[in-house]
Amino acid sequence: MHRAFSWTEPSECEGGREELERPYPWESSESLDRFEALDKDIKNNPPSDFEARADEEDDVADASEPSSVPDPVLQAALRGEPARIVGLLALGCSRKGRTWRRRGALHLAARRGSAATVRVLMQAGCGTDNGVGGGADRYGHTPLHLAARGGHVLAATELLLLRAGEADKVLLDAANRFGDTPLHMAVRNGHFGMATFLLRRGASAVVRNRYGESAHALAAVGPCAASTMCGILMRAVIRQARGNSSVLTHALVQAAYAGNSTTTIKLVAAGARQDVTVAAAAGMSAMEAAANGRDPTATVVALVLAGGSGGAFPPTLPPTHWVFAERRDAPLNVLARRGRHQDLPAMTVLLGAAGTDVNFRDFSRHGPNRTPLQNAATGGVSVAMVNKLLDAGADVNLVGGPLRESALHEAARDMLPSICAALINGGGSVSLRNGNGRTPAQVATRSAERALNTERFGPSDVTAETITQMLAVFRSAGADMVDWPSA
Repeated sequence: MHRAFSWTEPSECEGGREELERPYPWESSESLDRFEALDKDIKNNPPSDFEARADEEDDVADASEPSSVPDPVLQAALRGEPARIVGLLALGCSRKGRTWRRRGALHLAARRGSAATVRVLMQAGCGTDNGVGGGADRYGHTPLHLAARGGHVLAATELLLLRAGEADKVLLDAANRFGDTPLHMAVRNGHFGMATFLLRRGASAVVRNRYGESAHALAAVGPCAASTMCGILMRAVIRQARGNSSVLTHALVQAAYAGNSTTTIKLVAAGARQDVTVAAAAGMSAMEAAANGRDPTATVVALVLAGGSGGAFPPTLPPTHWVFAERRDAPLNVLARRGRHQDLPAMTVLLGAAGTDVNFRDFSRHGPNRTPLQNAATGGVSVAMVNKLLDAGADVNLVGGPLRESALHEAARDMLPSICAALINGGGSVSLRNGNGRTPAQVATRSAERALNTERFGPSDVTAETITQMLAVFRSAGADMVDWPSA
């Protein structure tokens, strides 16, 4: 419950006072619950979650300490009133007030982007109050973090104007409670001008936050992945890495996942490795990231042209989760599982790349463990992909997995008539039996029965037309369809 009351803003902090009546919402008693809730949120949520949250001081009530009268210098900083701050400081008012989020006047001015206010406060000595660069708030943000998040280059310039050398570097790479530096915040919020400014002052593009993300990684996977920002950060990574292959390789994995082929080529040329995995990137190698990423056609082709292998991905090195440590996979299998028409060019390049095995069987502890052809058949999205694998020599009757099934068995179970027809035309056997002794036609028959018996098995996505098409496909191949259910 808030109540309005009049408060007295001092025209002199010592001595006489001029009464300025202003309505002010205030809570008579403050609970520490909001501090506890904020600390819990910081611990349990990633930094990107806070960019959409209202963690700002929107009015004079929010910019005041709990259970205290409003601080006139904080109010002036919040509104961006440098002349008023000069007057208040001349009267002897303290510049060291803090909001409930532990933000000082310099934080509020930097967040507002008022360069003139920042200049006045810096000249008054606020830059050395409460720690480096004005200290940290409850999120660990320094004033430079808040200026970077808002893209306020002029305010950031004032914050760094009187600093140089090691002190400058300490502030530029200061980490908040998420491990984010000001450059992280500028990149996450898409502020190209601010990112450029911070890099020119010496900010690190390779330092990682608590989630293993560097500023370059954020640019590579964000909305600016193919933008100029990603380009300048990539150049900064190459410059700052000084030939360190682990740094370059981590950046390569991020760029490959983002589908940024230009960056990918430049990082490989600078010394990034394709034959190792990066633990901080879910244990992926560059080729695995490219195959699973946004634009495999661009990045897979780029990596192959740069000498990358189409064979199995390199093993994941510890420390990592056992799920990743025990898996075996290859780019052809990944593309086949995705089953996208737009990935056909990448598949074509892979089929001609060194090390590619068109019959490689992927593996995970609880997975079906399929070949590329079985993956493509099960997805059932691209007949063209199935035909491409068959033309490349994929063994259509190769069986495997827990049920010892062929690609045709799996397509029959999923009731995919066009895929079944392509597999049969490619030499798929309609008489081959799986581990349960069933032929593909018998597997299809059971699936048709389940689709038609909705009272027992529930609603099905399989239509009557699909069931009719499946019957026609197997009959034309000479399969025994005497047990086929009637619609």
